[in-house]
Amino acid sequence: MMVVVKLAWRNIWRQQRRTWLSSSAIALALVLSLFMRSMQEGSYAHNLLSASKLSTGVLQLQDPNFEDSQSSNDLISLSSQQLTQALSFNGVQALLPRLQSPLFFSGNERSKAALLIGFDADAERAYSALDKRIKNGTYFQRSQDQQGQYPTIIMGHSMATFLKLNVGDSVVLFGQGRHGNTAADRFSLIGTINYPNQQLESQIAFVQLKDAQQLLSSPDLISSILVHANEVSLGPSLKPQFEQLFPSYRVLDWRDSSPEMAQQFDLDRISGQLMILALYVVVGFGLFATVIMMTLERRREFAMLLASGLTRYKLAQMLGLETIFMSLIGLALGLGISIPLLGYFALNPIPLTGETAQMMLDMGFDPILPFNFSMDLFQEQLLIVFGMSCTCLVFPLVKAFQLNISQALSEASL
Repeated sequence: MMVVVKLAWRNIWRQQRRTWLSSSAIALALVLSLFMRSMQEGSYAHNLLSASKLSTGVLQLQDPNFEDSQSSNDLISLSSQQLTQALSFNGVQALLPRLQSPLFFSGNERSKAALLIGFDADAERAYSALDKRIKNGTYFQRSQDQQGQYPTIIMGHSMATFLKLNVGDSVVLFGQGRHGNTAADRFSLIGTINYPNQQLESQIAFVQLKDAQQLLSSPDLISSILVHANEVSLGPSLKPQFEQLFPSYRVLDWRDSSPEMAQQFDLDRISGQLMILALYVVVGFGLFATVIMMTLERRREFAMLLASGLTRYKLAQMLGLETIFMSLIGLALGLGISIPLLGYFALNPIPLTGETAQMMLDMGFDPILPFNFSMDLFQEQLLIVFGMSCTCLVFPLVKAFQLNISQALSEASL
């Protein structure tokens, strides 16, 4: 076997330029595909984490009927013991209660229906950094409820503009609370925010949780709890644990909460994979052409080896090893370039500037191009190169077993 390995290794260096060109093509395809996939997956993970902080959470707990009804009659209540146990799960960083309900908002001149969200202002400050999105006015302060005559409210800037409200004006909220009770109160507008989703900015308002509970006649009740974890990828592993801890509640991951975003990511991932497939097809045909030349131009050599006693099985082994050696050289070159390159960009994302950066900030995302340094990405690309090499092996193996010795010896040497 060692003789066959030595022969195969020496054979690929008989045409050094051809070997380096084929291996370099494989390396280039590997580097480009890893760079593209790393940037894609890094962007997905980063954007998902940003989106989860703004609205969905990594996981979300709610009453099974709440998603369809959006009613204050379908609320939940969690004990402190359950919350403590949930916080002990690996990767869970915070649990954020929210109470939301559609209501009518009335200013001095105009009214409109919008979504009211009650939350823990201090927890949201640390979680979603909503205080940094204030356009006019201020964020919630602990002392404001005691100083002011009315409870305070923050609303989307577009919504405040439509209602012709300025900071300091009053707005009346009217709707239906729990069990048919009337929900009506007067709030003081202390600030407006720029929300990433322009449509939501025109129909969303925030109050402190206790004020929302009082307005909707729902003391100690909430509509949902957002689960914040270290990474969005922890969602699938955490979901069964929460379902076991809260069997009577529905546990939604980000795909359940934002199916449109999930579809968008899936389509984008498929388009990227198709581009990588096209790249590998081009490189694969180049490798296949090299293998064909290495096989056909040496027919007389193969016939002489077979005539001198080399078995067809050993000949097929030698040809297969030549292709594998070229692929391994390409893989080594590609990994030697990709690992330090992607490792650097994973630690130092590419910053965006200008209008693109501003657009990302308006959407609620950091103006960077993050990269994902995951062994799964490397494994995926290595398997593709391995499959491509195995496909190219078919031709020389078939020729090795079908070679007519006498006919090949009679052919002129090329």
